[in-house]
Amino acid sequence: MRKPDEMELHQSNQSIKLSWIFGMGMLLIMSISHFVVNGSLSNSFLVMLSMLIVYRVNIMMMQSKMGNDKIKPIVITMFLVFAICLVLGLVYGYLS
Repeated sequence: MRKPDEMELHQSNQSIKLSWIFGMGMLLIMSISHFVVNGSLSNSFLVMLSMLIVYRVNIMMMQSKMGNDKIKPIVITMFLVFAICLVLGLVYGYLS
C-alpha cells in the first residue's frame, strides 16, 4: 500500500475537519432545541462536551510531544476533573 501524497492528506484532513464541524453544529442545534422544548439538557449535549474534551486533550498531547512540557500538568488536571464530574454525574443520576 502506497503512502498518500500531500494533496491527498490535505483533502482527507479537510474532510475530517468539515465533518467534525458539521457534527458539532448539529449536536449544538439538537441540544438547544431540546433545552428550549423540554427545559433540560439532553444526551447530545453530553456527547458534544465529550467530543470537545477529547479534541482539546488531543491537541494538548500533540503539543506535549512537540516539546511543550507545561502541558502535562494541565492534561492530568483535565483528566482528574473529567473523572470527578463523571463520577458525580453518575452518583447524582443514580440517587435521583
